[in-house]
Amino acid sequence: MTDPTVRPATPNQLRAELLLEDLWKDPEFGPKLRVKAKAKFNDIQIPEDLVEPALADIRKQHETLQAQHAAIVEKLNKRDEKEAEERTFREMEASVNAAVNKYGLTEEGRGRMLDRMKETKAFDVEAAAAFVAHATPPAPTSGPSWAPQKANFYGTADADKAFEKLHRDPIGYMDDELNQFVRDPDKYTAETFGRAA
Repeated sequence: MTDPTVRPATPNQLRAELLLEDLWKDPEFGPKLRVKAKAKFNDIQIPEDLVEPALADIRKQHETLQAQHAAIVEKLNKRDEKEAEERTFREMEASVNAAVNKYGLTEEGRGRMLDRMKETKAFDVEAAAAFVAHATPPAPTSGPSWAPQKANFYGTADADKAFEKLHRDPIGYMDDELNQFVRDPDKYTAETFGRAA
């Protein structure tokens, strides 16, 4: 038996109920509608009441993981930057050493080359080394060289008894010199070229 005080729902009421169900489940409007319903009727239980405690833990874990991820990414970026700087330094050092060797620069020349690069803010190692090498006068040679310092061919510049026979009897002089050489080549070479015996 039906209760006479309960009236059947009107078509508009049925439509309103269907619309409310759709809005309740709608991803865009549903959350706002549920919050309003909870505010108006605080004794009702909405899905957020059940899900929120679990979501709070998940959000906390997510935030922790995001922070850890950011720290790892930052650490990796710093490591990559450091490795790139070290690689660039090694390449520049190799270029500097190659240029120093190519242009025969001293340590002082190397310093002047690096100063030149800093002054011009142009880090072309080859150009700086060439500039320094061109601007540096060659160092004077000191000490004896392999060539004679003063030509005195056959004792003509200063009278020399050793060459007297050369002017009178060239063949005899040659024979005497060859005999001396054959007897002791090392001594002859040292005396002739001025080296210590």
